[in-house]
Amino acid sequence: MSGTLFVIATPIGNQGDVTLSGAGSSFSKINFLADNAGSFAVLGGRNFTTAGNLANSGTLTVGQGSILTLKNNGTLTSSGTLRGGGSIVGNVVSSGLAAPGTSVGTLRIEGDLALQSAPGGAAGVLDIELADVADFDVLAVSGVAQL
Repeated sequence: MSGTLFVIATPIGNQGDVTLSGAGSSFSKINFLADNAGSFAVLGGRNFTTAGNLANSGTLTVGQGSILTLKNNGTLTSSGTLRGGGSIVGNVVSSGLAAPGTSVGTLRIEGDLALQSAPGGAAGVLDIELADVADFDVLAVSGVAQL
């Protein structure tokens, strides 16, 4: 881990580079993450549950076999980059870049997805990589997808 981790009451924000990799990885101070402006990655089969809603203006990666759960059916609001081949349990509202896979892969959202325009700015972008006609990125949404 490098960068700055700052504390605002109980919820915390990340402005650094934090990677949780593997089922046994632990960094207790990140358990109350509410705001990511840096790089936050959940990899290697690691499951991570937030304390509630999560705002992302940095890069959030959920790797293959990993799960990011937004506690209490929370919402991930992203104006940054959201990528990976794992699963997000909760609703996602994105005005940034949604890029399934870290190469070609499937990002699962177990909830609703809304791609929206940022206030006064550009619309959310869905970046799908096409390797060939049978090998491409997938964004699998179990709920309602508003593109």
